[in-house]
Parts: sequence; structure tokens; C-alpha cells
Amino acid sequence: MAGIFVSLAASSNDMQMDSTRAVPADLDLLLKSIGLDGLAIGKDLFLELSRSSKSLIEFKELLAAKGLKAKRAQAAVLQRLALTGRLRLATAAEHAVATLIPISWQFHFGFNALNPRGRYRLSRFAYLRRRECGEFILETPRGFSCLYLHHPLCLEILYILSSGARLENIPSGPPEKCRQNGSLLELLLNGGFIEECIDGNCLPEDSDLLCQWEFHDLLFHARSRMGRHNYPGGGQVPFLGRIEPQPAVKPVPLGHRVVLFKPDLAKLTHRDPPFTRVLESRCSVRSQGNPPIDIKTLGEFLFRTARIRSQHHRENFLGSFTSRPYPSGGSLYEIETYLVANNCTGLKRGLYYYDALDHALIHTASPTDDLELLLADARLACRIENANEPQILIMFASRFQRVSWKYRSIAYALMLKNVGVLQATMNLVATAMDLASCIVGAGDSDRFSVVSGIDYYAEGSTGEFILGSSAEPPHQKHAPER
Repeated sequence: MAGIFVSLAASSNDMQMDSTRAVPADLDLLLKSIGLDGLAIGKDLFLELSRSSKSLIEFKELLAAKGLKAKRAQAAVLQRLALTGRLRLATAAEHAVATLIPISWQFHFGFNALNPRGRYRLSRFAYLRRRECGEFILETPRGFSCLYLHHPLCLEILYILSSGARLENIPSGPPEKCRQNGSLLELLLNGGFIEECIDGNCLPEDSDLLCQWEFHDLLFHARSRMGRHNYPGGGQVPFLGRIEPQPAVKPVPLGHRVVLFKPDLAKLTHRDPPFTRVLESRCSVRSQGNPPIDIKTLGEFLFRTARIRSQHHRENFLGSFTSRPYPSGGSLYEIETYLVANNCTGLKRGLYYYDALDHALIHTASPTDDLELLLADARLACRIENANEPQILIMFASRFQRVSWKYRSIAYALMLKNVGVLQATMNLVATAMDLASCIVGAGDSDRFSVVSGIDYYAEGSTGEFILGSSAEPPHQKHAPER
């Protein structure tokens, strides 16, 4: 790793070390937070790396001169410096073609060496994207760092490594850059972007364990959880002062209004089966009965699962909030409920929006080919052959910006969890009401956008649920309150 240069940026957001910038005013506090305050050379080391880049060899010699000769101790110092988010590992002291930034406490500073005779291949989990600063950045959910690319030569090398190549086959590039090739490959190796091939062109990631991870699944898992990145997460309110937050209750669309039945909850508390019985008898029921569900039963079901119980105002940046029968992350309740009525007594076929505040259905679209395809998708996902089923298809649409306005890194993961909570709530209530219900595993968000006329990026379907009358006579029939 002789060609790797170590430096400290002025802040975690800066790419390069800049000697013209002032040393952090809270340096003592910063050193204490990473455990270097008790090290005699802590402050000197921080100042030295903030003013000029050091090759990795020079860095280790500097530590050795101060009494830290053991490799483990030297790696521990690098590890602690990396916790500041300022540590940079570059291919050159100046005009580097690439810069590696550790973004996790798990980054390994043992620095594996390249095998001169080895064959290396780019990981199928590695991906390239453009950052807000305009530069390309290489990342992988299998690694603990990101690599900024400053020169087109890097893209050529990545292209060659995508199908696997021996080191001697890597092009030299322009004379002023070619000597950085080895350093770039070392950063790619230690960043987890490439691995040495085994058994021909195979990588360790081709094992039975990792081959069952799809790229998008592992990326979503790694980026929406802590541990493998240092990106801002949680309630960061990144758009505060720039964009107004969405209201707790969105404007109701135009259309014919169908007022729904409201049950007496006090009576239901005495008539419902015990919760343990509901929980233990709950199951997915795909076949539905005849006669079909009626609008009164549907009204009771929606009232018990998805209505707005109350609205309240808080003295904070988000303002208004709602309370509903199911929990929601941050009390944001971004989910809007839509129904495709396919076979429901008292309700004509079509698409409806559920007005959770006034407990009513708004007819928003008549049957179309796209609406029929939404039903067909649900039948396919649930292995249903009867064209009259599902009697009711419930679609959940998330107002994305209601959540992403407040949360970073976890916003979409939180929305999916909220959908799962509402689906589970509906499944339990359907069981208590002796209705047939089943959570649908997949749906077409684009087709929902076409049918509803709502912008795909503003409010998209994130889950589905089918509901109908029960085909089997219940052991203890529960009818909607009359």
C-alpha cells in the first residue's frame, strides 16, 4: 500500500484536505469522542494530517517514531480517525484519480495486498452513481467505504474488471496517471469492490449464501439500517425551511360520495371473539363466498381498521397529526386507502378513495382495462381463478414526501413497515368479522398511477389486500351490527 496517501478533510462533507482551512475549534472534544484524547500524539497527528497528505508508509513511520510500532496499534489509530468521517485514502498526494472514504466502524485497516498473478473481478453488488457534488461515486452494500472517482481512467478500469481481468491486462492510461493504477486497484480491493477470482472467474460472493441475495435487496437492507454507512439517518428534517411539509390529511378528490355505515364500538367490544382466539385462528383465506360482501360490512371493516379517530395539533414543525386504529412511524400516517369494488352488494364496480376523516368512499374511476388488470394481478398473486374475485381489492398508496420530508435513509423502509402494520391489522379484524382476507405479495405501482391519475413519485401503491365474504360457515358467526 505504498502508493496510498492518508489525509484528513476539514469536515466530513469535504472531499480533499485543505491546508487553508482552520482546524476545528472543537478539536479536543472531537479527539475525546474518538478516544484519541489520551494519546500523546493525538492532537499532533490530527494537525499533521489536516495540513498535508502522508503516504501510508510515512504515516506508519510517524506512529512508530512516537512509540506505536505494532501494526494492530497503528490500525487502531486509523480506525479512530475514520470515526470522524474526515479520513481520506487517496491514490496520490495531489491530483489523485480516486479517493476512498471509510463510512463504517467496520472498515478493516489491515490492507490486503494484491496478488500479482491473480485475476480480479468487480463485485455484482458494486454500483456507480452521481453524487450531488457532480462526481462519480462507487459503493457496495458488501463494503464499508465509498470510492470517489476523479478521472475517466477509473471508469475504463472498472469496465475491464466487470468481466474479470489479470493485473497485467489493466491498461496503463496517461503517463501522469498510470502510476496510480496500482493504488487504485488496492483501494478497490480493500474497499470490497473487487475480489480475487477462485475456480476460474468465480468470486466468494457466488457462494450459496450470497447468491440468494439480489442486488436491490441487499442494497436496501444495508442502506436503511445502521452499520454499513455514515449517511444521515432518522428524523433529520432535511427540507425544513425549504419545502412545506405535507398536511396530515390530504384534500379529498372529487367524485360521487358514498357514506359508510359506522358500527357501535361499545357493542363490538362485547360481541367480538376474544383476541387470543382471533390471533390463533388468523390465516390467509383466498377463496371467497357467495353471497358476496355487502357495503354495510365493508363500512364496518374500514371503520375498524383505517378511519381517522381524531386530529390534533402539535407545536412543532410538522403541525397537525391524526390518530388511527393502527400505529404508524412518527405518527405520520402517510398511507391512503383505495378500493377496487369488483363484487360488492350495494356498491357499483370501480375505483374508490377512502375518505378516512369522514368515513366515506369517493368514486374516482369507472371500470377500465387497466382496472381489470389490477384485479387480474391480484388474482395471479393469490392464485385465484374465479373472475368474480377478489370481491374487494384494497390498495395502499403512500404519500412519500409526508415521510421523506422528516426522515433520511429510513423513509421508504418505514413506509413498507407501516403498510405491513396496516395489512396485519386488517387481517386480524377480518378474522374477528369472519371475513375472507389475504395480504397480496405484489402489485403494479405504474398501473395504479394510470388508473388513479396520481403522480408516481408523489403517491404510489406500496401494498395490496383482498377482502370478501367467507366461503366457509364460521364456528361462531359474526355479522356486522344491525
